[in-house]
Amino acid sequence: MARRRSEIALRLPSTFALAWAVLLLYRLGSELFDHRIGLLAAIGFALHPGVAFAASDARPYAIALAFTVASVLALVRWLRHGRLLDAASYVLATTVMIYAHYLFGVMLLVHAVYALWPARPRGPVSPRALCIAAGLLVVAVAPLTLQLVSIARRSADFSFAPEASLALLLRVLAPTIIPFSILLARDRFRRLGVGSRLSDLILLLSWSVVPPALLFAITLESDFRASLAAISALRGGTTVAAATLFMSIVDSATTFATVVRNGAESRNGGAASTSTSRTVGA
Repeated sequence: MARRRSEIALRLPSTFALAWAVLLLYRLGSELFDHRIGLLAAIGFALHPGVAFAASDARPYAIALAFTVASVLALVRWLRHGRLLDAASYVLATTVMIYAHYLFGVMLLVHAVYALWPARPRGPVSPRALCIAAGLLVVAVAPLTLQLVSIARRSADFSFAPEASLALLLRVLAPTIIPFSILLARDRFRRLGVGSRLSDLILLLSWSVVPPALLFAITLESDFRASLAAISALRGGTTVAAATLFMSIVDSATTFATVVRNGAESRNGGAASTSTSRTVGA
Protein backbone atom coordinates (compact mmCIF):
# COMPACT_ATOMS: atom_id res chain seq x y z
CA MET A 1 0.00 0.00 0.00
CA ALA A 2 2.82 2.39 0.90
CA ARG A 3 4.52 1.65 -2.40
CA ARG A 4 1.27 2.36 -4.24
CA ARG A 5 0.90 5.70 -2.48
CA SER A 6 4.50 6.56 -3.30
CA GLU A 7 3.89 5.81 -6.99
CA ILE A 8 0.78 8.02 -7.06
CA ALA A 9 2.68 10.82 -5.33
CA LEU A 10 5.40 10.60 -7.99
CA ARG A 11 2.86 10.86 -10.83
CA LEU A 12 0.64 13.60 -9.39
CA PRO A 13 2.98 16.50 -10.32
CA SER A 14 2.75 15.43 -13.97
CA THR A 15 -1.04 15.30 -13.81
CA PHE A 16 -1.27 18.76 -12.26
CA ALA A 17 1.28 20.15 -14.73
CA LEU A 18 -0.70 18.89 -17.73
CA ALA A 19 -3.95 20.29 -16.30
CA TRP A 20 -2.19 23.66 -16.09
CA ALA A 21 -0.86 23.23 -19.63
CA VAL A 22 -4.41 22.69 -20.95
CA LEU A 23 -5.53 25.93 -19.30
CA LEU A 24 -2.51 27.78 -20.71
CA LEU A 25 -3.16 26.48 -24.21
CA TYR A 26 -6.74 27.72 -23.97
CA ARG A 27 -5.40 31.17 -23.09
CA LEU A 28 -2.87 31.01 -25.92
CA GLY A 29 -5.53 30.11 -28.49
CA SER A 30 -7.69 32.93 -27.16
CA GLU A 31 -4.77 35.37 -27.34
CA LEU A 32 -3.86 34.46 -30.92
CA PHE A 33 -7.40 34.02 -32.28
CA ASP A 34 -10.52 33.83 -30.09
CA HIS A 35 -12.06 31.93 -27.18
CA ARG A 36 -13.71 29.29 -29.38
CA ILE A 37 -10.37 28.30 -30.87
CA GLY A 38 -8.76 28.35 -27.44
CA LEU A 39 -11.40 25.94 -26.13
CA LEU A 40 -11.12 23.56 -29.10
CA ALA A 41 -7.33 23.62 -28.95
CA ALA A 42 -7.36 22.82 -25.22
CA ILE A 43 -9.73 19.87 -25.77
CA GLY A 44 -7.68 18.52 -28.69
CA PHE A 45 -4.47 18.94 -26.72
CA ALA A 46 -5.87 17.09 -23.69
CA LEU A 47 -6.95 14.18 -25.91
CA HIS A 48 -3.58 13.88 -27.66
CA PRO A 49 -2.07 10.42 -26.89
CA GLY A 50 1.37 11.89 -26.14
CA VAL A 51 -0.12 14.37 -23.69
CA ALA A 52 -2.23 11.72 -21.98
CA PHE A 53 0.88 9.56 -21.58
CA ALA A 54 2.91 12.44 -20.14
CA ALA A 55 0.15 13.18 -17.60
CA SER A 56 0.60 9.72 -16.05
CA ASP A 57 4.38 9.56 -16.35
CA ALA A 58 6.67 10.25 -13.39
CA ARG A 59 9.34 11.66 -15.70
CA PRO A 60 9.57 15.44 -16.21
CA TYR A 61 7.95 15.58 -19.68
CA ALA A 62 4.67 17.02 -18.35
CA ILE A 63 6.37 19.74 -16.32
CA ALA A 64 8.57 20.71 -19.25
CA LEU A 65 5.54 20.70 -21.54
CA ALA A 66 3.53 22.95 -19.21
CA PHE A 67 6.34 25.49 -19.08
CA THR A 68 6.73 25.21 -22.86
CA VAL A 69 3.18 26.46 -23.34
CA ALA A 70 3.70 29.05 -20.58
CA SER A 71 6.82 30.41 -22.30
CA VAL A 72 5.08 30.72 -25.69
CA LEU A 73 2.09 32.46 -24.11
CA ALA A 74 4.33 34.87 -22.21
CA LEU A 75 6.36 35.59 -25.38
CA VAL A 76 3.25 36.32 -27.45
CA ARG A 77 1.84 38.64 -24.77
CA TRP A 78 5.16 40.40 -24.29
CA LEU A 79 5.69 41.07 -27.99
CA ARG A 80 2.11 42.32 -28.36
CA HIS A 81 1.74 44.43 -25.23
CA GLY A 82 5.30 45.17 -24.10
CA ARG A 83 4.59 44.53 -20.41
CA LEU A 84 7.59 43.95 -18.15
CA LEU A 85 5.67 41.25 -16.24
CA ASP A 86 5.24 39.23 -19.45
CA ALA A 87 8.96 39.61 -20.24
CA ALA A 88 9.91 38.34 -16.79
CA SER A 89 7.40 35.49 -17.09
CA TYR A 90 8.91 34.51 -20.44
CA VAL A 91 12.46 34.35 -19.12
CA LEU A 92 11.38 32.43 -15.99
CA ALA A 93 9.13 29.94 -17.83
CA THR A 94 11.76 29.27 -20.51
CA THR A 95 14.45 28.72 -17.91
CA VAL A 96 12.32 26.23 -15.95
CA MET A 97 11.39 24.48 -19.21
CA ILE A 98 15.04 23.84 -20.04
CA TYR A 99 15.93 22.76 -16.51
CA ALA A 100 12.94 20.39 -16.48
CA HIS A 101 14.22 18.65 -19.63
CA TYR A 102 17.10 19.98 -21.70
CA LEU A 103 15.69 18.54 -24.97
CA PHE A 104 12.90 21.10 -24.76
CA GLY A 105 15.55 23.74 -25.38
CA VAL A 106 14.82 23.24 -29.09
CA MET A 107 11.87 25.56 -28.46
CA LEU A 108 14.32 28.46 -28.30
CA LEU A 109 14.62 28.27 -32.07
CA VAL A 110 10.82 28.47 -32.36
CA HIS A 111 10.84 31.58 -30.14
CA ALA A 112 13.53 33.16 -32.30
CA VAL A 113 11.61 32.48 -35.52
CA TYR A 114 8.49 34.18 -34.14
CA ALA A 115 10.29 37.13 -32.51
CA LEU A 116 12.46 37.87 -35.56
CA TRP A 117 9.93 37.08 -38.30
CA PRO A 118 10.19 40.05 -40.70
CA ALA A 119 6.47 40.22 -41.49
CA ARG A 120 5.41 40.21 -37.84
CA PRO A 121 3.67 43.50 -36.92
CA ARG A 122 6.10 45.71 -35.05
CA GLY A 123 5.12 45.91 -31.40
CA PRO A 124 6.38 47.85 -28.39
CA VAL A 125 9.33 45.51 -27.76
CA SER A 126 12.63 46.82 -29.13
CA PRO A 127 15.52 44.71 -30.48
CA ARG A 128 17.52 45.82 -27.44
CA ALA A 129 14.88 44.34 -25.11
CA LEU A 130 14.99 41.07 -27.05
CA CYS A 131 18.78 40.95 -26.70
CA ILE A 132 18.52 41.57 -22.95
CA ALA A 133 16.02 38.71 -22.59
CA ALA A 134 18.29 36.43 -24.61
CA GLY A 135 21.26 37.38 -22.43
CA LEU A 136 19.33 36.65 -19.24
CA LEU A 137 18.41 33.22 -20.62
CA VAL A 138 22.04 32.46 -21.44
CA VAL A 139 23.09 33.39 -17.90
CA ALA A 140 20.23 31.38 -16.38
CA VAL A 141 21.02 28.14 -18.23
CA ALA A 142 24.82 28.50 -18.13
CA PRO A 143 25.12 26.16 -15.10
CA LEU A 144 23.76 23.37 -17.31
CA THR A 145 26.74 23.56 -19.67
CA LEU A 146 28.98 21.10 -17.84
CA GLN A 147 26.13 18.62 -17.43
CA LEU A 148 25.23 18.85 -21.12
CA VAL A 149 28.84 18.28 -22.13
CA SER A 150 29.00 15.21 -19.90
CA ILE A 151 25.75 13.85 -21.31
CA ALA A 152 26.93 14.47 -24.89
CA ARG A 153 30.04 12.39 -24.25
CA ARG A 154 27.91 9.51 -22.97
CA SER A 155 24.99 10.00 -25.36
CA ALA A 156 24.78 6.33 -26.34
CA ASP A 157 24.10 5.39 -22.70
CA PHE A 158 20.94 7.53 -22.71
CA SER A 159 19.45 6.27 -25.96
CA PHE A 160 16.25 4.35 -25.34
CA ALA A 161 14.22 5.12 -28.46
CA PRO A 162 14.32 3.12 -31.68
CA GLU A 163 16.62 4.43 -34.37
CA ALA A 164 15.10 7.42 -36.12
CA SER A 165 13.96 7.01 -39.70
CA LEU A 166 12.50 9.29 -42.33
CA ALA A 167 9.25 7.30 -42.17
CA LEU A 168 8.96 7.98 -38.42
CA LEU A 169 9.60 11.68 -38.95
CA LEU A 170 6.94 11.85 -41.65
CA ARG A 171 4.43 10.11 -39.36
CA VAL A 172 5.11 12.70 -36.68
CA LEU A 173 4.78 15.61 -39.14
CA ALA A 174 1.84 14.29 -41.18
CA PRO A 175 -0.92 15.62 -38.88
CA THR A 176 0.74 19.04 -39.12
CA ILE A 177 1.11 19.49 -42.87
CA ILE A 178 -2.56 19.33 -43.89
CA PRO A 179 -4.08 21.95 -41.55
CA PHE A 180 -1.18 24.35 -42.05
CA SER A 181 -1.28 24.02 -45.84
CA ILE A 182 -4.98 24.90 -45.87
CA LEU A 183 -4.59 27.72 -43.34
CA LEU A 184 -1.64 29.32 -45.11
CA ALA A 185 -3.40 29.08 -48.49
CA ARG A 186 -6.53 30.60 -47.00
CA ASP A 187 -4.54 33.39 -45.38
CA ARG A 188 -2.60 34.04 -48.60
CA PHE A 189 -5.51 34.37 -51.01
CA ARG A 190 -8.48 35.51 -48.92
CA ARG A 191 -9.63 35.67 -45.35
CA LEU A 192 -12.52 33.41 -44.45
CA GLY A 193 -14.03 33.03 -41.00
CA VAL A 194 -11.51 33.44 -38.20
CA GLY A 195 -9.04 36.23 -38.91
CA SER A 196 -5.37 35.42 -38.50
CA ARG A 197 -1.98 37.00 -39.02
CA LEU A 198 0.66 35.20 -41.03
CA SER A 199 3.15 35.60 -38.18
CA ASP A 200 0.81 33.73 -35.81
CA LEU A 201 0.55 30.85 -38.27
CA ILE A 202 4.34 30.86 -38.66
CA LEU A 203 4.63 30.54 -34.87
CA LEU A 204 2.33 27.53 -34.84
CA LEU A 205 4.02 25.97 -37.88
CA SER A 206 7.53 26.32 -36.48
CA TRP A 207 6.33 25.02 -33.10
CA SER A 208 4.95 21.92 -34.80
CA VAL A 209 7.77 21.23 -37.26
CA VAL A 210 11.05 22.52 -35.83
CA PRO A 211 11.35 20.37 -32.64
CA PRO A 212 10.85 16.94 -34.27
CA ALA A 213 12.89 17.91 -37.35
CA LEU A 214 15.77 19.21 -35.24
CA LEU A 215 15.76 16.15 -33.00
CA PHE A 216 15.72 13.95 -36.09
CA ALA A 217 18.83 15.76 -37.34
CA ILE A 218 20.52 15.27 -33.95
CA THR A 219 19.90 11.52 -34.08
CA LEU A 220 21.58 11.36 -37.50
CA GLU A 221 24.69 13.24 -36.36
CA SER A 222 25.25 11.60 -32.95
CA ASP A 223 24.89 8.39 -31.00
CA PHE A 224 21.94 9.82 -29.11
CA ARG A 225 18.49 8.71 -30.31
CA ALA A 226 15.82 11.13 -29.16
CA SER A 227 12.29 9.84 -28.94
CA LEU A 228 10.29 11.66 -31.60
CA ALA A 229 7.12 10.06 -30.25
CA ALA A 230 7.71 11.52 -26.78
CA ILE A 231 8.79 14.92 -28.08
CA SER A 232 5.67 15.08 -30.30
CA ALA A 233 3.84 16.21 -27.17
CA LEU A 234 5.53 19.56 -27.89
CA ARG A 235 3.16 20.06 -30.80
CA GLY A 236 0.69 22.31 -29.05
CA GLY A 237 0.88 24.49 -32.14
CA THR A 238 -0.74 21.74 -34.19
CA THR A 239 -3.79 21.58 -31.94
CA VAL A 240 -4.25 25.35 -32.12
CA ALA A 241 -3.92 25.22 -35.91
CA ALA A 242 -6.39 22.36 -36.20
CA ALA A 243 -8.87 24.26 -34.02
CA THR A 244 -8.36 27.37 -36.17
CA LEU A 245 -8.99 25.38 -39.34
CA PHE A 246 -12.13 23.81 -37.86
CA MET A 247 -13.57 27.15 -36.76
CA SER A 248 -12.66 28.70 -40.11
CA ILE A 249 -14.64 25.97 -41.88
CA VAL A 250 -17.56 26.46 -39.49
CA ASP A 251 -17.50 30.24 -39.95
CA SER A 252 -17.21 29.94 -43.71
CA ALA A 253 -20.11 27.47 -43.85
CA THR A 254 -22.19 29.77 -41.63
CA THR A 255 -21.40 32.74 -43.85
CA PHE A 256 -22.30 30.79 -46.98
CA ALA A 257 -25.58 29.60 -45.42
CA THR A 258 -26.42 33.18 -44.41
CA VAL A 259 -25.77 34.46 -47.92
CA VAL A 260 -27.91 31.69 -49.43
CA ARG A 261 -30.73 32.32 -46.96
CA ASN A 262 -30.65 36.09 -47.52
CA GLY A 263 -30.66 35.53 -51.27
CA ALA A 264 -33.64 33.20 -51.01
CA GLU A 265 -35.50 35.65 -48.78
CA SER A 266 -34.71 38.46 -51.19
CA ARG A 267 -36.06 36.48 -54.14
CA ASN A 268 -39.16 35.46 -52.20
CA GLY A 269 -39.71 39.05 -51.15
CA GLY A 270 -39.35 40.26 -54.71
CA ALA A 271 -41.79 37.67 -55.98
CA ALA A 272 -44.32 38.59 -53.28
CA SER A 273 -43.96 42.28 -54.10
CA THR A 274 -44.52 41.60 -57.79
CA SER A 275 -47.60 39.52 -57.03
CA THR A 276 -49.01 42.27 -54.81
CA SER A 277 -48.42 44.89 -57.47
CA ARG A 278 -50.26 42.82 -60.04
CA THR A 279 -53.18 42.34 -57.68
CA VAL A 280 -53.45 46.06 -56.96
CA GLY A 281 -53.22 46.87 -60.66
CA ALA A 282 -56.03 44.45 -61.45
